Amino acid sequence: LNKTLLLLTKIENGQFPESTNIDLAFIIKEQISLYNEIYSSRNISYTINIPETFIVLMNESLASTLITNLLKNAYVHTTQDSNIEITLINRTLTIANDGTTPLDTEHIFERFYQGSKKEGSTGLGLALVKAVCRYYNLHIEYQFKESKHYFSITWP
Repeated sequence: LNKTLLLLTKIENGQFPESTNIDLAFIIKEQISLYNEIYSSRNISYTINIPETFIVLMNESLASTLITNLLKNAYVHTTQDSNIEITLINRTLTIANDGTTPLDTEHIFERFYQGSKKEGSTGLGLALVKAVCRYYNLHIEYQFKESKHYFSITWP
């Protein structure tokens, strides 16, 4: 918890000036494989539709933080025997997972907000995602449609 709060403070204070070309597609493939293994007992499958590469100018640590928190959020908050969808089309990354009710769009990206308390959730993951998006002027959007939560991030 302390490390996450410290990271959030560092992002908000602009303490990650070094950016390099990062292949976000590689990070997504690497992390989805890891999370699929971690949550294998819950029988969560995934579909992925991303290009071979997607190069962005970001700090490597923040790029990884962005992807891991979005994926962890999807895995922790989806039901057993569900499917997570990852797409990257027209510079927009969307991660979708099954759900029953929409989240509170006014508070979803706030620190410690939890729509429903889940084991392994601190309520900081989406606050970190929002902070990284703000740091890089990325557009982030949440939608709930057809019993799915959609988190989308668009690069300019």
